[in-house]
Amino acid sequence: MTDAQTLPSLPFHGQLKRFFGHCVAAFFVISMFEPFGIFGQLTLTEHLGVPALVKWAGRILFGLDIKTLPGGSGDTTFNYVAVFCYAVLALLSAAVWCIADRRARQDALIHDWLRSMVRLYLAAMMMFYGIHKAIPLQFGRIGPVDLLQPVGQQSPMGMLWRFMATSPAYTMFSGLVEVLAGVLLAFRRTSLVGALITLGVMAQVVALNFCYDVPVKLFSSRLFLMSLFVAAPHASRLYDFFILNRATEAEPMRPRFTRKWLNALSFSLKWVVIVGFPSLLILTMQQHLQAVWKGTRSERLEGVWKVDEFRLGGEVLPPLATDGRRWSHLILQHYSNGDTNAVCQLMTGKEEWHAARLDLGANRLSFKSSGSEAKKKPAVDFALKQDSSTQITLNGNLLDKPVSIKMHRLPDKDFMLISRGFHWINESPFIR
Repeated sequence: MTDAQTLPSLPFHGQLKRFFGHCVAAFFVISMFEPFGIFGQLTLTEHLGVPALVKWAGRILFGLDIKTLPGGSGDTTFNYVAVFCYAVLALLSAAVWCIADRRARQDALIHDWLRSMVRLYLAAMMMFYGIHKAIPLQFGRIGPVDLLQPVGQQSPMGMLWRFMATSPAYTMFSGLVEVLAGVLLAFRRTSLVGALITLGVMAQVVALNFCYDVPVKLFSSRLFLMSLFVAAPHASRLYDFFILNRATEAEPMRPRFTRKWLNALSFSLKWVVIVGFPSLLILTMQQHLQAVWKGTRSERLEGVWKVDEFRLGGEVLPPLATDGRRWSHLILQHYSNGDTNAVCQLMTGKEEWHAARLDLGANRLSFKSSGSEAKKKPAVDFALKQDSSTQITLNGNLLDKPVSIKMHRLPDKDFMLISRGFHWINESPFIR
């Protein structure tokens, strides 16, 4: 008797359910190999013409002329059209799968392997993002520029980023939870609890991304749905246990391979990845942190400097709120890539942003305007005199006139956001 005779065809609703399951599995697997990864960089699939295919689909199907490729944003027009293309490919793959294996002889085996691929991919993503929070780099730190920026001028995403950066401890806690979820997902025996933790974590992340307009909505939503996909086979057991308060049987755990050495190799490789992947990330981030904190803050003159005297063309300009020539503050902020920004806050409240170069050896500070202003205004070079660790004087030319600017650095205690700290006892709410 043949397999075709022993395996009757599924009814229509069964075939429809099977087709939908194949579509979901295929979509997740295809999207795992998307041409634009989480880093916004082109991968090897660029050479397969995938970006050209997405652009073609956008032009023919939606009348879109896609010019912007994913960079810092994962919610570009390209990304949305790419998701549509993944869905079409998933439908075609599912159709071929159903036709080639009409009697579902290999469904269980293939779904098990596909689910394992999604589970391990999800584990890697959770560990990646978790480590970037556990070693608080994802949201950066509250810098001098943030301390003088009015709340009303911040974007929702900027507000969220500063909220997370204000408390490195909370950021580290959330990161450790994500790392824990990733480690648990890596093993079949603990994959369910890992998927449930990931489900809760990603629900929060998706909500924040949508509510604060963070351009990672597509990617975070996909990770959330992947965690549902991993947990889905246990839905009936979870329902019995949590809702009906019934006892449930343990899921049988059979070896992945029939040969012991393959199972041992698989287990060893898994631990190599679990230990090696985070270790490589941590090593990279340590170098990143060293670049961020290179030198002390006082040595690099980073901070908010309040102008005490502004002498332009031999004339001392009083601090009038209507004077667009006089500076109110100078803000110096350094970044991990070695760049330095200088923000000149004028008395009128206007801010002028400059790409700056600070040379303490030569006692020089130079900067030029960024963006559209760069072509209009020439570079400015100042001689820097450091009177003390909290007082400096800049001498140079500004507005075609000699200028001398004396200023002092505002201490951290002047900014409650970074000086308030933690209190076990609060006799009353302290809201400012």
